Amino acid sequence: MKDADTCCFIWAISDPDSLSQPATEILKKYDTDVYVSPISSAEIACLANKGRIILQQHWKTWFNYYLDSIGIFIFHPCSHAPAWERYLDDPAL
Repeated sequence: MKDADTCCFIWAISDPDSLSQPATEILKKYDTDVYVSPISSAEIACLANKGRIILQQHWKTWFNYYLDSIGIFIFHPCSHAPAWERYLDDPAL
């Protein structure tokens, strides 16, 4: 399981050449689940509403469409408890 931040998610769609080689390889692997935080949808909504990114459709439609098309899942902390426990010692929290 790997997690992708909002920028990685946006770049994977709009500018795949901006991704690092390791990120590109992870996204192309069929045996690795890649997750994005639910807050990424809010970040994308804010960016779109402020005109910092231009989307071809409403942000919610765009977000859901690309989740499905590139095979990224929304991270649900309750159903992935062992995965998020590594963040409990994060000094930023």
